[in-house]
Amino acid sequence: MGSSDGDIGVPFPDVESTEPDHTKVWRRVADGPPRGADIVTVLFGFAIALDETIVTTGDHLPQELQCAVMDGALQGSHNYIHSGYIRGTTANPPFSFHDPFVFLLHSHVDRLWARWQNAPGHAWRLDPEHVYGVHDTNPASTVNAVLQPWAGGADGNVRPWSTGEDPSDPPTAETSKDPTIVAPPQYDR
Repeated sequence: MGSSDGDIGVPFPDVESTEPDHTKVWRRVADGPPRGADIVTVLFGFAIALDETIVTTGDHLPQELQCAVMDGALQGSHNYIHSGYIRGTTANPPFSFHDPFVFLLHSHVDRLWARWQNAPGHAWRLDPEHVYGVHDTNPASTVNAVLQPWAGGADGNVRPWSTGEDPSDPPTAETSKDPTIVAPPQYDR
């Protein structure tokens, strides 16, 4: 997916950002393979964990804590790849999705989440009332918030994948607890 240092290369040499202050998509990949480490280092976003470690982190804890602990390992690894390993455009939230690699990274995050949810013996992870555990009761959590931009965006005019439907009759806005959102696509089956 292009160059590991500087502007991205083949097959994307002409990809440009739409942001005026940063016209090219670029990377500054760290030397060597991504750094692996103990789970505490991963939780702070300074290294990555193996897929199996991510999806089993927290399995030994009470059910209501498992999502939060697994999510910490998942987010720590995700954040390290963005900001500690690939860097460049991917490390800057306003610009990160201008780099095509970010879609691959986020697809992997979705795949790991689905593996965690579908782990044998944990059917409750597909239940909207139980999957998020302590995230569900934390006032700072966004689990119960209406998802953007599908809810129309902050200004009410964002309509992703619009089919030209009547804007006065928008689709139903959902939260992370909606069954259609909790039930993951079957990536690994």
